[in-house]
Amino acid sequence: MSSDRLDLVCFSYLADAQVYHVPAYPPVGSGAVIVAAAGSMAGDGPLVASVGAGLGLRTGLVANPVGTDTAGRRVLDQLAIAGIRHEIPAVAERRTPQLTVIAGDDGTRTWFASLHHAADDLLQVDLHLLTQARCVYIDCYRAIITAARRTIRAAGQVPLLLNLGGDPLTDDIAAASAGGDILAVQTNLDEAKATAAPGLANELYLRLRTDTAIVTVGRLGAVARTSTGTHHIAAPAAVVGHTHGAGAAFSAGYVHAILTGAAPTQAVEAGCRIGTATALARRLASRTACPPSSSLPETEDPMVEALFADVTAVDWHNLAAVAATTDKLLTALDEDRATLATLTDRALNDPHLLALCEHYDILDKIVLHDDPSGWRLCLHVFLPGYFDRPHNHRWTYASRILSGSYTHTLYGTDEHLGDTINPADLTPRMIRTEEPGDTYTLHHSMIHSVEAEPYTVSLIVRGPAVKDRFVVTDRHTGKAWWQYGAANEDPADAARKRMNPQQASACVQRLHQHGVLR
Repeated sequence: MSSDRLDLVCFSYLADAQVYHVPAYPPVGSGAVIVAAAGSMAGDGPLVASVGAGLGLRTGLVANPVGTDTAGRRVLDQLAIAGIRHEIPAVAERRTPQLTVIAGDDGTRTWFASLHHAADDLLQVDLHLLTQARCVYIDCYRAIITAARRTIRAAGQVPLLLNLGGDPLTDDIAAASAGGDILAVQTNLDEAKATAAPGLANELYLRLRTDTAIVTVGRLGAVARTSTGTHHIAAPAAVVGHTHGAGAAFSAGYVHAILTGAAPTQAVEAGCRIGTATALARRLASRTACPPSSSLPETEDPMVEALFADVTAVDWHNLAAVAATTDKLLTALDEDRATLATLTDRALNDPHLLALCEHYDILDKIVLHDDPSGWRLCLHVFLPGYFDRPHNHRWTYASRILSGSYTHTLYGTDEHLGDTINPADLTPRMIRTEEPGDTYTLHHSMIHSVEAEPYTVSLIVRGPAVKDRFVVTDRHTGKAWWQYGAANEDPADAARKRMNPQQASACVQRLHQHGVLR
């Protein structure tokens, strides 16, 4: 297969979006207090491509040009961060389209769009990326319907997922689809109209002669009409902040499942899971309007809050006390994944903690708590290909494996290390396998290495730093070097590894998908 081949190419308008969360949408002539705000993209196509990339698909996007303004740079940066292939230019004389979304606690979502020239521009965009795709997603909104019809015809026999976005199926879209390979058609209804979903799904199935017709109904899940009948698929129970992007995430989850061999009903179930996980994760990336009132997280679990206080009070020079104290906290959070999910939600909703989170090619680190006394609680997600070189740490830490496993090699302490280090002198003294439920406490002087199974997840309590550098060795090259803490780190290096909200969202989606967070 050519390296240029993409799993999924999406077609839609591209706009900068701002999502404002209010307790309730205000009546005419009044207002509401914004409790959280978040930046995003629109329409659904860019979000489908972004979530799909987070699920491991090679994705592309065909969309309108944007401006050279701040909003245009912002959306192009988001596409670059997600690794989405596109040829979208930034044009000086264009204004970037804008979307404002008002989301209420009751699940309602009201949007206001200023698309400028996007609909006309979409009639002129180059569609050659479609021919490189295993599947093409097309937004068929009323506002861009002529461009959508052109795209359907250009796709030829590439399997299509058509998203109506709540708009009716028009005769010209149905005509353009005739003779094509319509993998699925998707639309949505408000929860109050859920009883109409089976009839609508059946109508779409018959008119488009599609493999699957899907009607999503918010927290109630989805109704799918397939060759085997009508199926009702429930969404996972969850409390979410807003649903912007949830339908797009459903589409990405559906396509990912289909492309990996799932049956249509299994793919709808996967879409419901990913849609719910994304609604949760987008709550995490919101910028809270209210600063935290306490250095300790409010978990609504007095026992867990007391355990946090115990860790703050522990003597980090007493390894036995550290092990006993941290084990209680790690065990409590392992056994109460709902509270762990709450901590993750609130951590990524905190700009300070989000700025501490890190993303590498083979490791994600999410900081759940940064205590004023110097200790931190972190989630580590080991990505495919993870291994590390023998090293020590600037701090003592305790770890508990939540899922997966890794091979853990201990080489002894750094007591006799000077500035000149010979990696060949390092001899493994213990090799063990860390598995779910295993907990260990490691002194900062211990030199160790880890080789992890893909998507292994560990929960870590790390103590205050006691030195400003740590050693890293490479026994294969014979080289060793010192690395320094954030206070002495090059700002460019720190910026490269800092996790952005989109990466955090993708990481948390995987944690929900793999059952680590519930």
